[in-house]
Amino acid sequence: MSVIKQNCDTILQNVDFSKLSNKKILITGATGLIGIHLATTILRLNQNNKIVCICRNTPKTYLFDLINDPNSTIVNEDINYLLLDCNFIAKYLHSFDYIIHAAGYGQPIKFSNCKLQTITLNTQTTKTLFSLLKLNGTFLFCSTSEVYSGLDKEEVTEENIGVTLPDNPRACYIEGKKCGETICNIMSQDFSLNTKIARISYTYGPGSGADDTRALNSFIIRCIKEPTYYPLVLMDAGSSIRTFGYISDISIMLFNILLHSKDITYNVSGNSKISIKNLAEKISTHFNKIVQISTDQTSLSGNPKFMNISTEKYDKEFGNISYMNLDDGLKNTIEWYRGLV
Repeated sequence: MSVIKQNCDTILQNVDFSKLSNKKILITGATGLIGIHLATTILRLNQNNKIVCICRNTPKTYLFDLINDPNSTIVNEDINYLLLDCNFIAKYLHSFDYIIHAAGYGQPIKFSNCKLQTITLNTQTTKTLFSLLKLNGTFLFCSTSEVYSGLDKEEVTEENIGVTLPDNPRACYIEGKKCGETICNIMSQDFSLNTKIARISYTYGPGSGADDTRALNSFIIRCIKEPTYYPLVLMDAGSSIRTFGYISDISIMLFNILLHSKDITYNVSGNSKISIKNLAEKISTHFNKIVQISTDQTSLSGNPKFMNISTEKYDKEFGNISYMNLDDGLKNTIEWYRGLV
């Protein structure tokens, strides 16, 4: 947990949090990688904030210790079903100064197995959450860089959007996020609510769960669990290029967007661009393993091959961020998983 607290201290040093003083905040997905860092950072402010943390699964002990605070209320419910509870809505109607909607099935295996829930989470649930926001409050929708899927561009900006079809294997996630963004824009344009959209690229770091199946986390978990002489086997050639962002860097960007941004939609990304195969090789060196390519290649259909996310818009407004080096970020993440798995 110390490494998460260190991350949060880094976030505190790089954001002006004065606007959060004495404010009431709702965070969905509060025990996910992003949610736990945002919630813990706010609690460490000691600014008399009141936080309601909604999480679908019971918080693990190591996470509960971070957000178990007199100023936080933990609601252990599936947000999709919780917002069907009229009593909950009545209790919190127009209550929150800030709402951060960070809940989501971000792992491809999970959203592929929960397609309708994924769509609901980003559409109907997003719409209902606005009823809990004060009229002068701010709503942050955590979208995804996957809304750019299907584009064949050297670099994508906030003015672009993807071209995948509704029958794409990842459509429940991609189209759900696009529709969630549409709802946020409607709330801004037609109801004058202060909304923010963060199109977040691949995020990693301490705080991810032991059941996380995304490539980076899966590689580390397998390296820890399997004997050293077992190779780290990739299910495809590993040629897909990803840009990874360390969690404290991503959190700094999210807080700046929530509290100080001038526009609505921003790309949020790190700067560690690497192929999946090279990432596997970098991780395997920490465990004296070799990397092999499986002859039975079964990568998830629809997986984007390359995506280069421009953060120029954010950089112009807030200045260039001092990104965590990938090697150092991996060391922190491996340390986290060694104590977890």
